[in-house]
Amino acid sequence: MKLLISFFVIVSITVAKIDEGKICKQLTEENFKFIQETYAEGVHEDGEAVFEAWRKTLSNLGRFLSENEFEWDMERRIFLYFCFSPDGTIEYVFYNIQGNEPLEAEEEFKHYTSEFAKTWEYPLTAEIPFAQCGTAVFTPRSRVEE
Repeated sequence: MKLLISFFVIVSITVAKIDEGKICKQLTEENFKFIQETYAEGVHEDGEAVFEAWRKTLSNLGRFLSENEFEWDMERRIFLYFCFSPDGTIEYVFYNIQGNEPLEAEEEFKHYTSEFAKTWEYPLTAEIPFAQCGTAVFTPRSRVEE
């Protein structure tokens, strides 16, 4: 699975809370406001380290999805917004799958992303809870091999 990375403005629709069980729900304005008040952005000054940590996180997510034989039916651009505790443990994953087509694989994506988040630790830490976001482009293996 090929994965492209980019950064841009936060726009999220769905949130997966990472804890003992998988909790996925629509993101409300109230929840989004709480998260904006709880998680800081831009807490790391070394832009190169942030880019490398983000690239490593998305690469490992892509690898985890592939190892679990998950792939999208077509190329998908997915905005991801990860919320971390100060030690780099993932607390929430927000995502917005861009496009209006029905997404039969969305539940499976939420499941595997939640499973990934239970064990992955962000390579950077901070004094306070923090967030990192960007867009990943997931390409099915069949398109990569063409």
